[in-house]
Amino acid sequence: MNKVLIYTLILPLFFINAVQISAEDAQKGAWEEEVVYYVLVDRFVNGTSSNDQVVDIDDPKAFRGGDIQRIIDNLDYIKGYGFTTINLSPIMKNAKKGYHGYWITDFRKMEPSFGTMDDMKELVKEAHDRNMKVIIDFPIQFTATTHPWTKDQNKKEWYKPNNYQFPNQPWLNEVSLLDLKNKDVQQEILKTALFWLENTNIDGYRLKMLEDVPPTFLSSLSSNLSKEKSDFILVGDMNGDVSDDTINTYLDQGTDSFVDPSFVEASTDVFSTFGESPKQLYQRFLNKEATYKDVTSRVIFLDSQETTRFTRKVILNKQNPITRWKLGLTYLYTTPGIPVVYQGSEIPMDNGKDVPDHQTSRVGGGDEDLKTYIEQLASIRIKFPALTKGDLTFVDDNGAMTLIKRTYEDQTVYVAINNDVSTKTIAIDEVPDGMQLTGLIQDNIVRKQKDGSYKIALDRETADIFIVEEDTGINWLVVSFIGVVFGGFVLFIIALERKAKKNNN
Repeated sequence: MNKVLIYTLILPLFFINAVQISAEDAQKGAWEEEVVYYVLVDRFVNGTSSNDQVVDIDDPKAFRGGDIQRIIDNLDYIKGYGFTTINLSPIMKNAKKGYHGYWITDFRKMEPSFGTMDDMKELVKEAHDRNMKVIIDFPIQFTATTHPWTKDQNKKEWYKPNNYQFPNQPWLNEVSLLDLKNKDVQQEILKTALFWLENTNIDGYRLKMLEDVPPTFLSSLSSNLSKEKSDFILVGDMNGDVSDDTINTYLDQGTDSFVDPSFVEASTDVFSTFGESPKQLYQRFLNKEATYKDVTSRVIFLDSQETTRFTRKVILNKQNPITRWKLGLTYLYTTPGIPVVYQGSEIPMDNGKDVPDHQTSRVGGGDEDLKTYIEQLASIRIKFPALTKGDLTFVDDNGAMTLIKRTYEDQTVYVAINNDVSTKTIAIDEVPDGMQLTGLIQDNIVRKQKDGSYKIALDRETADIFIVEEDTGINWLVVSFIGVVFGGFVLFIIALERKAKKNNN
């Protein structure tokens, strides 16, 4: 009869009905709907040794061999996680050891270690065939100190004194800074921007230190690029803290999006350990919402090529990286903004140091549970516009558990995150009669209680996303069918057991 018990326990699993969401649901859409995977090209994966002229894997400051071909080879890997846009580090020709892309010696030539212009064209084509976008970092005011312009007396006025310090990005301390107020410099940068668009059909640029770009020039740059490609994207990345007014000025002048300069520190402080309430993050957002022109256009992330790995912060706090990443990513994917995930975070990688991680990325072999979770989040984000376009309302909190809702047109989505050390419950009474809350991650179903409330309960250090849909109650037809099948199956197993006993006798 042990077999009967085993089959009895297993059978109901085949009838569990859950909300199914696949990464394949993700379709190409507007910029605010994108989910971005950031690639530090030289430190991704080496696809071919034919372009490894200056590779030195023993020198952390030298080229390591990552190239465009290997990114092409792994497009399906990236898409499999639900990412819809790839953001590449600068790809222009660089000085020796300029693997990061900021020591530019020729703005209109491909870095030979990364491949050829044809490789870049192929990458964009293959990405577009998969409904993915490709944008590149464009360091419009950085050149190597060895750039030919630095030695040209006729271009002496093209540069400004180097009085910037970049403590988190020491490689930027060895650059010469172009003066973007100079009209000749503006023309060179405009020609360069159009050159890469016309020759590779890329979808956008991320502009470093945007706060030093004259707004009028930015407007001209945006206008010219839009004439060539109407949906071309410009993302502004500013150095350090800048005022909300400055951000809004650049949004008015043609920037489609901006990197939120303070998101990463605030978010990782909360999610790198338990007991910290996400409420403070939502309060911060609601304060910013009142001042930003378009808060849904901000670019947000938990770590990057310029910060300490989120995994490192988690380990320093003696926490489980998978658990912490799940909570952090839930917040990242469901709060207003365009989420960016740095290469290797899906593993999740850790360089063992409290400094930016530029080690060669691993592809594959990561935690399967985390992979599935990332796929779920990406698919949910695409499937429900409330998460990309909707208003955010803080509903309630209990300890370190929070509940918010995103609303867009007639769609409402609730996001519950429990960062507490124990199970927590939040009760709400705003759900319309005849409706239920259906969990998309944990398959929870929350129905109306006798007191009229809906009680959302989460185990410690877990999260769920709920949609509001009709409460169909118990489907007695299905239950009856399962009962008949289940009963027949049990009788069949009992008959087999009896027959086996007779044969043994």
